[in-house]
Amino acid sequence: MAEEDLPQVLAIEKASFTTPWGRWAFLVELKPPGYAFVYEEEGRILGYAVMRIVEDEGHLMNLSVAPPWRKRGIGSDLLRFCIEFCLHKGVSSLWLEVRESNEAAISLYQKMGFAVKGRRKSYYQDTGEDALLMGLSLPRKILQEAKVKAVRTMGPLCILELSLQSEIPFEPGQFVMIEAPGRPLMRPLSIFGLEKKMLKLLLRPVGTGTRALVEVHTGQTLRVLLPLGKGYPMPQGRQKAWLLAGGMGIASLFPLALKLSRKGIPVRLLWGARNSSWFPAPLLWQLTEKSISLELITEDGSMGRKGLITEVLPKEWENATVYACGPKEMMKRILSIIPPHVKVYVSLEERMACGVGACQACVLSGRGGNKLVCRDGPVFEREEIGDSLS
Repeated sequence: MAEEDLPQVLAIEKASFTTPWGRWAFLVELKPPGYAFVYEEEGRILGYAVMRIVEDEGHLMNLSVAPPWRKRGIGSDLLRFCIEFCLHKGVSSLWLEVRESNEAAISLYQKMGFAVKGRRKSYYQDTGEDALLMGLSLPRKILQEAKVKAVRTMGPLCILELSLQSEIPFEPGQFVMIEAPGRPLMRPLSIFGLEKKMLKLLLRPVGTGTRALVEVHTGQTLRVLLPLGKGYPMPQGRQKAWLLAGGMGIASLFPLALKLSRKGIPVRLLWGARNSSWFPAPLLWQLTEKSISLELITEDGSMGRKGLITEVLPKEWENATVYACGPKEMMKRILSIIPPHVKVYVSLEERMACGVGACQACVLSGRGGNKLVCRDGPVFEREEIGDSLS
């Protein structure tokens, strides 16, 4: 929110509350410890949120949506953004007051994980109504300052190398949330490699966030939240491992292939992409030197077999555990082809916001109820997700 937004914001405020804030109240919150955000479409402000952050505690001061635009999810989006913002600021709890009679707002807050923690007697001067004090505890992960060591471009792909402040263990399949310079929120990326204090991320610059990450310079410091999510389980017994990577799905499966190889587990990796530019020689060399059986598939036939990865799947899956990561359509097809008795783990590329399950943005309707991809995954056994990819 900026000062020039205030005419539209004040109009919404006046239409929403019997005792609205004045211009001065908003101006005070436009600089830390105040933070104010607007929801805007085509230059028109449809809603806003105002909060304060003091040390590790946040307080939602004001949230409103213009009356004609209510019940369209705008309030949920604003609240979700505030939660994400708090997470990335290292806030451990977020608080708010709400009128006891405002059932719609209370329902929204409860859906986002807030719980009633107390009551403020006669809090609202216009009616003397009590306010419910609601709070949300935010999970604390390891937030570090990481220093950029290198950005290596390999065709359409880039490897971002960062030096962490301390050593952190991880499991292949886990991910990080990383600060994208100039963007308000962090971006989720699979951990491509993590050895001692050196973190490697594989990305393809397609959006504003990923483009900002490949434009960083050596020595620049970025905030990272890690490790997040659940990784791939190891095969049971003497089973061999089949790894099915579609495009950028290799970012998740590459470290798994190396780990399985170190453990002496036979690995066969099928990697499919649009064309040969997706297969940088240094990555292929790292895989083949570890005796990993590698098969490449390209849509245009420029390298390896021509076609889609789902068109070259084997007929026999006995004594095998399958790991897959790639576009949704590819994953659906794989699950429909591989017999039900075969153990299959999939890593889902779902849109994420906070990365720790607080914002409820990556809900998956699986068997046994809803799951959060960032917290309960991103790796799931096929039985957990049921028909949710359909």
